[in-house]
Order: sequence, then structure tokens, then C-alpha cells
Amino acid sequence: MHMDLKKLIKSKQYDIKSLSIKTGIPYSTLNDFVNGKTSVYKMQYGYVKKISDILGISVDKLVKLSDSENISTYFGKIIVKNKSYYLNLTGTDNLLYLCKVNSFNKDYVKTLAEWEYEYIKNKEKEEKWINTFPLS
Repeated sequence: MHMDLKKLIKSKQYDIKSLSIKTGIPYSTLNDFVNGKTSVYKMQYGYVKKISDILGISVDKLVKLSDSENISTYFGKIIVKNKSYYLNLTGTDNLLYLCKVNSFNKDYVKTLAEWEYEYIKNKEKEEKWINTFPLS
């Protein structure tokens, strides 16, 4: 069973405040990390190591549990930038805004990305169809 980071913290009898005290990591930093507002890749390694040690898991496992920046889809990757989710389509440098990062959106961001991808594809098809009929 896949257990997300918040559930793991709770299962170890911690909340964000008590984990902040135990690790010495500022509450706001830890809160942003646990709630997906700060990517694990932007955290200091020492912080990641302290969290993983206290939770009794490897750094790799912690990265996998918290890695919202590396959600792969068949059409690209979902990344976190400036506290928002973006879709980076495969083979492009374009970032398409999806939504703000929050606990509710984290559960649905992959679906939002699929909708955005379908919208783009349908718009491309529509433009090709319109362009096949000259207006003259």
C-alpha cells in the first residue's frame, strides 16, 4: 500500500510542529515541504536526512513519498515551480500552468494535466481542420 508523507508522519506519532522541534527544521520550511509547496529537490540535504532518520526510512523512500515534482505521464512531466504545478510536455521546453500547489490539488494534478493535454490536442486538431478550408 502506498503511504503518502503526511500519513507516514502521523503513523510515527508526529505532526508537523513536533517533527519541526525534533529535527530542528523551521516549522514553515517543514510545513511547505510536507504540503508539497517546496520540492524535495530544493530542500537542504541535511534536512532531508534528518526527516528520513526520524521517520525511520531511507532518503530514497522519503524522496519517492514526497516527489511531486517528478510525476510522469505519457505526455510529459508535472513539475512544481513557484508554488504551482506545471505540465512540461515531452519534447518541448514549454511549461503549461495547471494549478496552485495545495493538498487538495496534489491528489488531482495528474488528472488536470491529462485534461490540459487533451485540450491542447483538440485545439491543434481544430486549427488544422479550420486551416484546411480557405475563407476566400
